[in-house]
This record gives sequence, C-alpha cells and structure tokens, in this order.
Amino acid sequence: MYFTVVRKKGNKTYHYMSLSPKVIVVASVNEAIGDFSCYIDGVEGYDHEKEFMGVARCGSKLSEEISRVLFPRLFETYRWRL
Repeated sequence: MYFTVVRKKGNKTYHYMSLSPKVIVVASVNEAIGDFSCYIDGVEGYDHEKEFMGVARCGSKLSEEISRVLFPRLFETYRWRL
C-alpha cells in the first residue's frame, strides 16, 4: 500500500506519493475552487519533499480513471479538473 504525504502552499494542497524511488504522483487541490488534478513524472529520487513541486508544475496530467485509483478519497470532497 502506498502512503500519501500532504503539503499546503497558499490556497493549494498537494498530495503526493512515490510509485517508485524515481516516480512521483502529485494531486494538486485548489481549495478555493474545490477541484483537483493529478500529475506524474520521473525525478532524480534524492529528495521527494523538494521534487514534488516540479512534478506538480511540469508533470504529465493523469486521466480521471487512474487518479480515482490513486487518490479515491479526493473524489469524495473535490471535483475533477479537466
């Protein structure tokens, strides 16, 4: 089972998890609007705490179906951002 780390920055909350030492998935939640989307990307794997923001900014957007598998609880509170 994967565990999720949560970090808040301004009006956004980031939920991220490592799928492998060099792959991070990030859910970017916009608290003000009430929606979110998910991104995935490869990282160097030295410090995920520093690397997750790069994935949130430049990663590939995941489909809603894959995001539901990775972050099912977010769908209970927020709507999916197209």
